[in-house]
Amino acid sequence: MDLSLVSFRFCVGILLSKHKGRYLCTHFIFLFVAIPYQNIIAYYGWTFSPEVTYLLRFIPLLRGGYALAIVEDGSLTTGLRACWCLI
Repeated sequence: MDLSLVSFRFCVGILLSKHKGRYLCTHFIFLFVAIPYQNIIAYYGWTFSPEVTYLLRFIPLLRGGYALAIVEDGSLTTGLRACWCLI
């Protein structure tokens, strides 16, 4: 999903939410994993240690697990537990 669409959806959601603090706490991880870190790093030419690069490559896996948890179960906590068991 495009970052601009994700950030737009996040901003609209927080504006329409009655409990803005709760929305921010529950949806921050969605915004965090939606950022294309590998593309940003490649664009700016930043280099990191091999360990950090290895860890950054797991972010798309987390994004996929997050999406699977939402689609599969609808409940984030039980869906995430199921995704971690699959991984």
